[in-house]
Amino acid sequence: MLGRIDEMQPINQFGGDTLDLLEEWMNGSYPDAQYVAGHNSAKGVDLITTSMFVEEYFGRLLPWGLSSLLRVSQDVLDLDRNNIPDEIRYLPIMVKYGVSTFEAGWCMVAGIPFRRLAEKISARYVSTHDTSDYTEFMKWFSTCDANFFMKLGLDKIFIEDVMRAVSRHGRNPLLSSAPADYLREPIRLELATTSRCRVGDMLELKREYDNKYDRNAITISLDKRVLGSLERNVAQVIAPYIDCGARLSAVVKEMSGEIITRIQLVETTPGD
Repeated sequence: MLGRIDEMQPINQFGGDTLDLLEEWMNGSYPDAQYVAGHNSAKGVDLITTSMFVEEYFGRLLPWGLSSLLRVSQDVLDLDRNNIPDEIRYLPIMVKYGVSTFEAGWCMVAGIPFRRLAEKISARYVSTHDTSDYTEFMKWFSTCDANFFMKLGLDKIFIEDVMRAVSRHGRNPLLSSAPADYLREPIRLELATTSRCRVGDMLELKREYDNKYDRNAITISLDKRVLGSLERNVAQVIAPYIDCGARLSAVVKEMSGEIITRIQLVETTPGD
């Protein structure tokens, strides 16, 4: 139906099977020499033409058409948008960015530059959440740090750009809290340590001003050995407090084996 609308006609024509190409595109592939070689019997299937078609039709025209169709369907059928499955609601985004899940589409909207990385991030989110919700996803996304992305296989040369996207699009719900709130309630985390660490041990907190991935980075150390960092969203609240002259340390409150699972921030004085 959409293919018969004049405004949906692409300038760059594709001579192969459009649905087959769309399936390849949304499964994370991109029309390369191997794809073209497998469709060389079809007229108009060459690498340049196919790439231009994908950019024009999948990247712009088809998402626009699908969005328009959804809006018209809602009006004509009197549908409540909230009752439409997310797989349908976010289909235009999935097509535009060439990803297989709407969560991966959210990643691309947030500024993640690579489809494969977006798929990995969305898979991690889905594996740790019972349901998918855009607002909750963005809250979770705002807590992702450089180590998280490197563990997913992102090359270090791209970390700064990705962290800029997180900072720009992420939403930190903890910013409504005052720094002093963290002196009253323990902080949950997972921090690997050594067998020498015990509940009650004092940990050193130190601002890491030269961290180019997180301007608010705060390292956690035991006996001068860096164990890790405060989670990004917590550091975003605490860092200004330290920058204003507060001296903070942390006490180990709970452990599971050699993993620190809860700490309590404490304010100290130079003589402590």
